[in-house]
Amino acid sequence: MNDSRENLIRELSAPLREAAGWMRFLGVVAILYGIALGLTIIGLIVAWIPIWIGVLLFQSAGAAERAERQAEQESLIRSLGKLRLCFAILGGLVILGVLVFSVFLVAYLTGGALAGRVAA
Repeated sequence: MNDSRENLIRELSAPLREAAGWMRFLGVVAILYGIALGLTIIGLIVAWIPIWIGVLLFQSAGAAERAERQAEQESLIRSLGKLRLCFAILGGLVILGVLVFSVFLVAYLTGGALAGRVAA
């Protein structure tokens, strides 16, 4: 690999490597949250999601550090891929949350309107 390509890979992976500490911190928090969720009966169903996110963040951080240290294009791509998957999971959870909230809001408003009619 030529020097300019190695320098480019190091330059592109530097911001990710600088964020590796935060990725690991958030990974630990997500894993601990997943473990705490797993201690409840209902939480046991979804506890794997934050644990998975935490693992993805750890993997992305490690690959980013490897990409900058060794100027490995594959490691940079792997790091970005893990982050992409993490964002996709989080985006899906946000969409699911908005849908559930909307259903409950409509049910609440509809229930309130029906309760007003019944009382009158």
